[in-house]
This record gives sequence, C-alpha cells and structure tokens, in this order.
Amino acid sequence: MATFNGTINAEVIFGTDAGDVINGNGSLGGYDQLFGNSGNDTISGSADEEDIYGGEGDDVIYGNGAVNNTEPSSFNGVAAYDILHGDGGNDKIYGGAGTDSIRGGTGNDTIYGNGGLDVLWGDDGDDLIYGGSQRDQIFGGNGKDTIYGNGGSDLIDGGAGADVIWLGSGDATVVLTAGQGPDTINNFQLGKTKFDVGNIGALSFQNVAGGAQIKEGANVLGVVSWTQASVLQSNVGSIFV
Repeated sequence: MATFNGTINAEVIFGTDAGDVINGNGSLGGYDQLFGNSGNDTISGSADEEDIYGGEGDDVIYGNGAVNNTEPSSFNGVAAYDILHGDGGNDKIYGGAGTDSIRGGTGNDTIYGNGGLDVLWGDDGDDLIYGGSQRDQIFGGNGKDTIYGNGGSDLIDGGAGADVIWLGSGDATVVLTAGQGPDTINNFQLGKTKFDVGNIGALSFQNVAGGAQIKEGANVLGVVSWTQASVLQSNVGSIFV
C-alpha cells in the first residue's frame, strides 16, 4: 500500500496496483486528476473541482467538492464540480456539497450524492443510490437497483432491471420504460409525482398485492406502493407524461 498526497497545485496522480491512499489536497485553482488503478483504493478529492477514477477494485471515493448551484447540464469548468468514476469493483462513492457527476461503473456500488445538483449513474450491477435534497438526475443502469431520491424535483430512471425507487417529499419524475422493469415505486404523492412513459394511451391499471400495477399494453411497467389503481386511472392526465 502506498500513500500519495497532492499539493495546492493542479496535478495528475496515479496509484499503484495495490490498495493505495490518494489525497488531492488541492485548493481553488488546483484542478486534480486522480487515478487509483488496481487495488482497493481510498481516494479523497479536495474543495476544488477534480476528476477521480477508482480503476479496478473495491474503492472508496470522496469528492469533497465545493458548494455551488451549477446545473448538471452546464458542466463547463467554471464552477467547482467533481467527476467521480468508480470503474470496476464494488465501490462506495461520496459526492460533496457541490454539483457532482458520479458513475459507479461495473459492480454493486453504493453512491451518495450528498447535496448539490448531481447526476448519478449506477451503471452495471445491483446498485444502491442516494440522491440529496436538491434536484438530482439519477440513472440506475443495468441491474436491480435501490434508489432514494430524497426530494428536490428529481428525475429518476431505474434503467433495466426490477428496481426499487423511494421518492422524497418533493416533486419527482420517474421514467418507466416497457421491457426494463418492473419497478416498485414508493412514496407516490398525487400532485407531486409524475411518470414518464412511452404511450399514455396504452396504459391500464389494476390493484395487486402491495399497490397499483401499471401496464403499457402487455408490459408491466411497475407497481406504485400503497396506492389504489382508481387513483391513477382518475388522474392519468396529471400523473403521466
């Protein structure tokens, strides 16, 4: 195991094939690129923006980014934000208080947005993803993911696999795609929760164990927990987009 400590300057640090500890230590003005390579690494960013790639292995990554409110679609290097990639392995990735772009990569990853306007991808594997209290975009990818939106007008797409989605107290849009579920959606709120589907005209609803089932033609999109099918049927125009 080796330990690598950065400076206040912008730099590129590569770990070894063993399990390394890498600390960026940059301040504003010191944009770092940190690569864990192989091994079970612990990589910590700084208050400045940085790119972190865990590489193969079960890595623990801390973004530690600065507080900002830059929209995820506006990543441009002006405001502080982090790009964090777990790559291979069962990684744990912690975003900072600022805007983060986090990808789990392959493996069963655990991802924490931790505030800011984040974009979170589980990618391949059965991932556990926690959004923050602000407006996040969360994409589960392939696998049976568990996603916690935690409020903030989130966009959530579980992707392929039977996912479990927990909504927060705020508005949320959940993408349901035929052939990629079925998903289980918890904490549905009439007037706050919307479902983005392929063909609203092909929808049907029925009560099943645990809630209201949504079908698009012959495809089961998901089950909305603790909800009656009649509620969805009576409010199709305001719930489905």
